[in-house]
Amino acid sequence: MNVRKVLKVMLAVALVAGLVTGIAYARESRGRKIRGEMQHKEWRGFSKWGDGRTMRGMSDNRMNVKRANAPDIPQEIREMRAEARKTAIDLRMELGKNPVDREKAFELHTKCQSFMHEISNWHFTQMLDTLNVN
Repeated sequence: MNVRKVLKVMLAVALVAGLVTGIAYARESRGRKIRGEMQHKEWRGFSKWGDGRTMRGMSDNRMNVKRANAPDIPQEIREMRAEARKTAIDLRMELGKNPVDREKAFELHTKCQSFMHEISNWHFTQMLDTLNVN
């Protein structure tokens, strides 16, 4: 009887040890996978632009979105940006239809481009004014 109890206990201990080892191994390999993905993203960021920018540089670009609502931007430009966003959404909705109305899609695309062109011209003018201040 004692031998059977000892075997059952040893079997239970081996089973628990196997489960714990398996869980630890799975967590470790997942950790390596995540670290590998992060290294890959940083490498991709570097190789894509070739100028040393990494994922950190991309997060800095997201800060520009916050600057877009800065108080020194005129209301006209803000409204134009909002209209460009709405037009872009309408364009995506139109492109998602089957069949696509080519004329309407092209019209929305042209409208969105004109908004973005005006906004870009305003930003460029602001940059030139800043450079001429010195």
